[in-house]
Amino acid sequence: MKTRSSPRTRHHAVRTVSYEGMGGAPILCAIEDTDSTKIFCTKSALYAISPNGSTAMVAGHESETGHVDGARGQVRFNNPYAMVIDTSKRLLYLTDFSNHVLRMVHLASGATETIAGDGVPGYREGAGTHARFNSPAGMAMDAEGVLFVADQENNCVRRVQVGYPGTHATVSLLLGGVFSLPMGMTFDLSGDLLVADSCHNSIKKLRMGTGECTAETFAGSDILPGIDSNVFHRDGPSTHARFNMPMDVAMDIKGNVIVADTGNHVVRVIFANGRVGTIAGSTEHDQDPMGDGPYMQERVDGVGWSVRFCRPDRLLIDRSGLLHVFDAQEDSSVRQILLSL
Repeated sequence: MKTRSSPRTRHHAVRTVSYEGMGGAPILCAIEDTDSTKIFCTKSALYAISPNGSTAMVAGHESETGHVDGARGQVRFNNPYAMVIDTSKRLLYLTDFSNHVLRMVHLASGATETIAGDGVPGYREGAGTHARFNSPAGMAMDAEGVLFVADQENNCVRRVQVGYPGTHATVSLLLGGVFSLPMGMTFDLSGDLLVADSCHNSIKKLRMGTGECTAETFAGSDILPGIDSNVFHRDGPSTHARFNMPMDVAMDIKGNVIVADTGNHVVRVIFANGRVGTIAGSTEHDQDPMGDGPYMQERVDGVGWSVRFCRPDRLLIDRSGLLHVFDAQEDSSVRQILLSL
């Protein structure tokens, strides 16, 4: 189903930018450091790209995956999903999705250690390797340095209190029972946590006040796959809008929430006034003749409806207002959109 959005959204242009020095590996996600250096993540390594374009490996291996702590070149990752940086301590934290653990990287040296999880998928609270995750995905950090992790297969959000470097982190439950495969997350301008609740096809807001954490549907309507399946893309008021497997959210400085609407192959926006629009991409695509959903469609640059994404699933908004979209690709490239919302 195609729905037209307001002119404020559909004029955005999308371009593809390729990066050298990563062995041609697909880029999964990125984060920006204080000096505008961006740290890109492949399935097996982290790379820092400076504002002048030079590339250096932070930690890991060009192609070999695994779960190994140690010095920069000894480290092995296995499909990291999300990253945050504690700028005051020069530490990077990441969810090591396929290893089911949280890792901490010393940015100055590349030395990496596992701070929570033992590599066995499951659910267990506690400190260090006593804790267990099952496919940890999105991650956010509050002003106090506390980490929050979307524990995907456990359908919950975990709270992680990080100790001093060299000590373990303590993992507890923040909230469960309201998610179906939670993925990307970000804090909004008021300090509440937004979560892409992928299989509920909605965005949840977790109220993070002084009392008990509570959840509400921020946008979408918790329609499950197969129910009213002809209406999985609709713009308009937040409770009227429809998403299809949203996988990530990002907040701009104006309070607009950008959404990677993965199943619809588009990038959406939830404006600060609550309305939902579509920034770029088209929901019109070929269907799998086996009935299993859309093809991995070709990526096409352009403006508005002419753009084609291929399952965009992670986002980064940098300090200049440039939106980086990570969709399915076979090389070290990223889609970019200069936001003007």
